[in-house]
Amino acid sequence: MAIPSLSQSYRLVVYHDCRFVSLVHPEAAAGGFGSGFIMAHQQNNRLSFRRSANGLRRSLIAALSVLPFRSWADDTTSVKSDAAELDESEKQILVVVGPSTHPPGTHEVAAGGRLVAHCMMHPLNAPPIRTIVVDHWPDAETQSKADSIVFIGDMFPPTKFANTESILDELAGMMDRGCGIVCLHYATGLEAKDVGPEGQHPLLQWMGGYFATRCDHHRSVARIFDAATIENASADHPVGAGWEPFTLHDEPYINNYFGPDANRMLPGAIPLATSMLPPEAPERQVVAWGINRADGGRGFGIVMPHYYRNWANDPLRTLICNGIAWSTGADVPKDGFKTAAPNLKQFDPDSIEPQARKKAKTR
Repeated sequence: MAIPSLSQSYRLVVYHDCRFVSLVHPEAAAGGFGSGFIMAHQQNNRLSFRRSANGLRRSLIAALSVLPFRSWADDTTSVKSDAAELDESEKQILVVVGPSTHPPGTHEVAAGGRLVAHCMMHPLNAPPIRTIVVDHWPDAETQSKADSIVFIGDMFPPTKFANTESILDELAGMMDRGCGIVCLHYATGLEAKDVGPEGQHPLLQWMGGYFATRCDHHRSVARIFDAATIENASADHPVGAGWEPFTLHDEPYINNYFGPDANRMLPGAIPLATSMLPPEAPERQVVAWGINRADGGRGFGIVMPHYYRNWANDPLRTLICNGIAWSTGADVPKDGFKTAAPNLKQFDPDSIEPQARKKAKTR
């Protein structure tokens, strides 16, 4: 995606000793965001930041994703760019994008992370929730400011990053202070190598369940359904607000794992969305769930969307945004956390429509 040139009204700002790149737009202040909002891409260190042209490109794309899709020369108003002046009482989300090897149009985790940030910062009927997107495990300062952490990637991203054990220790600290946690689609997934022999893993307690892929203790199922109808399992719950049953072509995982007691949900956990699957032998499957934890935090898991284009599905997007907002402790509007239909191309996916996986070349 070509990055448009920046007018004087769009200031590129580097914070915290060159570890953050941010773009602040004057319409943020005009729209009631105080001094403006920040979308940041965190770099591991100053040296990697200076050497990484791709990192800068990702930073700009992440920042641009939360701005209005419009001409860059339309506004000449100056804007304050001091991050310290932002209201620290506002809710803040940390979106962690893990690696993905899925073909274009499926998963699209980087574009999906940017799209999530855009939606949470541009609701139609609720206060915006500040969002930071990173593609690695962030530093302690960034962790400390998050009211909820959202994971998107192929498998639970901490299992794919280096230093998994230390990341899980730091994540446990976040959970202990009541931080929320959300996993989207494949980020709900754990493999046999990640869990104990009986399926033990802290994600089970933090989020209330997970997609058990290739595990010995439980076998969840990943299958694409031409027409899966998603039903509201808890309409009186904040996450159930403002969306009606919908049908989509996607890969909602089934037979997800919720605990060692005959797969019954843990105390505090509830189903939020279900579907009668598979079609040849339908049973009510939980495809989205939530948990109120004893530490005061909240977890939300949803096993969709597989196809990037399904982010354009209004009920699905409302369900996901409700869950993310609820996980922070924010109030969800009675008609749901509403967002405008996104321009999917704006978030720089490899493809909007799913593409076939390329076959390996043979010699």
